[in-house]
Amino acid sequence: LRPARSPSDERRWVELPVGLLALYALNALADSFPLTAMSQWLNSVIEMPQATQSMFWAATFVPYSFKPAYAWLSEAAAAYVPRPRATVFVAATLAEAGLYVLCATRVTTCSGAFGAVLLREMCSAAAEMMLSASLAEHAARTESANRAQAEASGARWLGTISAYLVSLAIYRCGSSAPPPRRIIASTAAILVPAAAIAAAVGLGESRRDKGPSSRASPSRPPPAVVACLLVAQLACAWVAVKDILVVHHRALWRAVLYALAATAGAA
Repeated sequence: LRPARSPSDERRWVELPVGLLALYALNALADSFPLTAMSQWLNSVIEMPQATQSMFWAATFVPYSFKPAYAWLSEAAAAYVPRPRATVFVAATLAEAGLYVLCATRVTTCSGAFGAVLLREMCSAAAEMMLSASLAEHAARTESANRAQAEASGARWLGTISAYLVSLAIYRCGSSAPPPRRIIASTAAILVPAAAIAAAVGLGESRRDKGPSSRASPSRPPPAVVACLLVAQLACAWVAVKDILVVHHRALWRAVLYALAATAGAA
């Protein structure tokens, strides 16, 4: 016999918190909305050659190969802030919004585009990792993990389809579209509310006192497993960028290294 369900269970439409679903939808909307404008920006503003654009789009996937590092950052932040995942998400999302504005207002060179967009994708990957960690935690607590994952995928697809519909309205036939810089900058207006929601409702974490003594000690994988995972992630990153490592891209990589060094110094 199935256990009787309470009235509160009957009224529950979704397994995941509504705030988490909203964050999934807003993040997907922000990822998909400026894609057409980014292509126009590379062609008309940056004037990046088509061959370089192929390498540019390949390089934007590199930051997603280092998601374990962003998870480690969240674990390290737990010693200093009560809600580390929400804190990392808010910081990464606001930084991503700022980098969208920077691309729209200041970046005019190929090396600048590579550096700014790589940093922006690092922030996006870090925010996505925090959402994935929250989803995994909620799925572990619920009786229907498949439903929780399906709800997150549905929210993500809702944001993506909404971005496509808005793009269809903006770039409809027979009408003049806004300049790409304006659309890229307006993406920040999607990310700022996402950061506000995460700051207000969190990512499903319970508030904890600061300090290492109050932290729970979760089970950690063996160091050999972590090392193998990092080697695999580095191999994926190498496959993505191996065609960029040529002599005439030295200035590009110098700009990227400067940007990463500045980020590490700020951290």
